[in-house]
Amino acid sequence: MPNDRFPVQIIEVDYDFCSRVFGDYNVTTNPTGCQAVLSTAVVRKCYNTYSTCSFKSAFNNSPLTLRFIDNVENSPKTTTYFPVLVKVSESSSSVNIAGSDDELGPLGRRAIVNVSLKDFPYDDQLTDKYRLQRISGTAQTDEGGYNPLDRQTFFTKLRARWPYYTGRPMRIISGYLVNGVLVDTQTRAYIITDFKINDNNDITISGKDILALADDKKALVPAPSRGRLKVAMDNSSIGLVRTLDPSGVGTEYPASGYAVIGSEVMAFTRSGDDLTFTTRADKKTIASSHSINDTVQVAFVADNVRIDDLIYDWLVTYAKVPASFLDNTNWATEIDTWLPFLNLSGVITKPVGVATIVGEMSLLGVSIWWDAIAQKIKLKANRPVYTDTVIDLTDNEDIISISKEDQDEKRLTQVHFYTAQADPTKGDKTKSNFDTVVVSVDVDAESINAHNDTRVKEVFSRWLTGGGENIAALLSLRLLKRFNTAPARYRIMLDNKDKAIGLTDVIRVTSRIISNDAGKSAPTLLQVVKRVETKEGHQFELTAQAYDFFGKYGSITPNSQVPYASATAQDKIDYCFLSDGALFFADGAAPYEFV
Repeated sequence: MPNDRFPVQIIEVDYDFCSRVFGDYNVTTNPTGCQAVLSTAVVRKCYNTYSTCSFKSAFNNSPLTLRFIDNVENSPKTTTYFPVLVKVSESSSSVNIAGSDDELGPLGRRAIVNVSLKDFPYDDQLTDKYRLQRISGTAQTDEGGYNPLDRQTFFTKLRARWPYYTGRPMRIISGYLVNGVLVDTQTRAYIITDFKINDNNDITISGKDILALADDKKALVPAPSRGRLKVAMDNSSIGLVRTLDPSGVGTEYPASGYAVIGSEVMAFTRSGDDLTFTTRADKKTIASSHSINDTVQVAFVADNVRIDDLIYDWLVTYAKVPASFLDNTNWATEIDTWLPFLNLSGVITKPVGVATIVGEMSLLGVSIWWDAIAQKIKLKANRPVYTDTVIDLTDNEDIISISKEDQDEKRLTQVHFYTAQADPTKGDKTKSNFDTVVVSVDVDAESINAHNDTRVKEVFSRWLTGGGENIAALLSLRLLKRFNTAPARYRIMLDNKDKAIGLTDVIRVTSRIISNDAGKSAPTLLQVVKRVETKEGHQFELTAQAYDFFGKYGSITPNSQVPYASATAQDKIDYCFLSDGALFFADGAAPYEFV
């Protein structure tokens, strides 16, 4: 039938591929070309991959996108698609709202995808620039001509020529085919983590979301330092010059900064392999003597730095996340609006996983996650619904199925916020190593007529070095306003027509299973914390958490705004009004709050 719509999935893999041509070099017309030549040492032309390159200084990666599709009729004719896709299994990432869920890591869980494909004979037409020369024999000196179709299979050859596949992009495209044209597509991005081949031609390519680059086993901040003291030093000298061992290791150190030897932090400047220690016993540490071969570790020091700038630095500089994947412009807007006071100072004295250290920021009131569809790392403060676009979902028009689960174990009545770390070389989650604790209590929630119990969340922050009692109190208040009742979670099955809904989006659900005390359906705000594709990209399930931020909030009211009594209902939602000293407004409405 001419207008039939066939659901389809496409896998795109960006395969490292050199743009240059073997031996195409001229000192005048092509000085940056490839100078490789066939010889006794180089017996065959490369396959334009780095591992097969014999003149690596000329390698210029221009990735070749390989596309694999379901075995369907009328596949797109605009480019090369290999119809060998068998199955896609995806496990969505999840977001930990403000680090509130102790069962999740501070950065939630990584999205995982496993792509099953079938191997096949292939003549290398797309993947080998010198295929015809292999056939004629002019591309190799160790044997005569041969037909690439007769040798191994597509993925076997690909894997042999491309051992550096980890961390490379892979995309899952879901859509529909109409008369050979792809329509209504949605793309989710991953990075490759594994590539398996078994003996019955089954292939599995696995991937994770981009935040996998920040995994603690892959990226550390600060980077481990290799230098050691060549000569011992006493516990008092300032301006002392010490040489690093082994020779040449000084190039791995900055021109100036802070170093940690044993349990002492000290400032230094560097020339070659020589460090001059300009101050001793910095950052609340104690001066001590140090021995030959003691490691000199560069410390990471932040001094009054914005929270979003710190996260950007750790992800880009230390985890090597491409800057194009960071949504830092929108980060800045979010921080300017909700956390403008949160400039941080602190010291990391030994290498810590980037995921761990970025996760510490979630405990300061931000949620960080990978948006696979927008292909950006997003950031949102723990705050009331403000400028968020609210998406309405109802039983009648959108929801296939819905269930609700109260999560009483995640309810909070107290937050104990530890700040002012006493010694940065000691424990960062040890109560005795913090000079200040701010205790915030929701007395009403603990009362005999309410929950009549105590639920404590402990937060440790090395980043509020001056104490930061007011900041800790505000961040604690936001947690209590959000989680002083059981944060109910809902599992909602939707058709892919609603596919634009992503992590941390705000939805307003009207359903038979949600009612008010009068038994009427009550539209309820939820925030999406997990998304799972359940039927090959054409049906999906959301896990959403109640977005109950108890209280009444609005932005600062402009001078031109009419008084409360004359304001519209929307004005009262958007703006904050003062009640002239009265506890309630004249219409009985509760006062606004500052968070």
